[in-house]
Amino acid sequence: MIVPEKIILITSDLYEDNRAIALEEYINGNVFGYHIIKIKENQIISQVRKIKSHFICYGKKHNINFENFYDNIKSVKVKKGLKNRKVSKKSIGKYKEINNLVNRFNAKALFCLNTSTLYECIRAKEKFGFSAKIVACFDSFTFDKKTTLLGADKYIVENTQFKEDLVKLGVEKSNIVVKKFPVKKEALFSESKEECKTMFSLTDKSILLYGGEVGDKKILEIFNLLIEIKDRFSVAVYLGENIILYQKMLKIKNEKSLNNVQLFTTINNVEKLFFASDVVVSTYDINAINIAKIFKKPLVLFSPRRDVEENDFNYLEKNNYGYYSKDSSDVVVKIFDITNNYQTNTTEEYKSTTAEVVNYLMDILSEKE
Repeated sequence: MIVPEKIILITSDLYEDNRAIALEEYINGNVFGYHIIKIKENQIISQVRKIKSHFICYGKKHNINFENFYDNIKSVKVKKGLKNRKVSKKSIGKYKEINNLVNRFNAKALFCLNTSTLYECIRAKEKFGFSAKIVACFDSFTFDKKTTLLGADKYIVENTQFKEDLVKLGVEKSNIVVKKFPVKKEALFSESKEECKTMFSLTDKSILLYGGEVGDKKILEIFNLLIEIKDRFSVAVYLGENIILYQKMLKIKNEKSLNNVQLFTTINNVEKLFFASDVVVSTYDINAINIAKIFKKPLVLFSPRRDVEENDFNYLEKNNYGYYSKDSSDVVVKIFDITNNYQTNTTEEYKSTTAEVVNYLMDILSEKE
């Protein structure tokens, strides 16, 4: 019996990255000789002694304070890399842990799903000199010199402009591939839009306020504005694991007898909730953006936390993937405009590039040193 090589896929403690889930589903179901074991970051220490790995995939939530995380990275020139910088004992401990994982399991690659883990892996490789390849798969649509780090062996980016920006900084074209984000198979289902509306008790002109898996409290202000015009829209609010925010909104719903409002915490097949909705409203959330693009849903984005998120919003609006609102009142204005004038297009088949991303990863693993 052939024992498949293990791929450890490490996700955030707070949310699941749909791209990571898509890779796990595809490799476990279709790639002979490899098997994904997906664990949370806080399980690493308890799991590393039990699992032998050939490939390690890192993921971590993206809503962090980059100025603090990168030790005032603004003062560092990107082209000079990350060497010769003072780091804390805590950071050195993280780098050592990554090095230990690479050596313990003879890993051939570290697959980084966002900038924070890419930073950690690059620093670990600089400090300890392990041979594992570092593959960067960014969770943004635009290049930003404050958060886009050099030092990876391979890059997966979402569009050609991002690739061109990396090439200008000296990255070899052959080390960059342009692929759309991987998509979970659950995003491709047979139910019609009307069937999904019935499933979630939604009517025409339904608005999805998406708070992500952490339940971003910034959607509360939009919620309060929408319930003032309660007869106009059917409102679905996705709150993830934020039970406190759920209880606060539930109290408002009950006090005001809001029959047109449906509140949801973490649910399976959240893609069907997107499909049932006519407009999606969200802060920066890569999963929300990705799913809305799949179903060609009008996407209203607001409240970016960092410059790179604002750049992404502008990119998405320029390419007709979304609408960027500067404040809550503008969100409501755009909702009115969209529901009055916009016809959603759900007839075009979405073609996932999950298989192409996996094939690229397999090619990297098979490369000779």
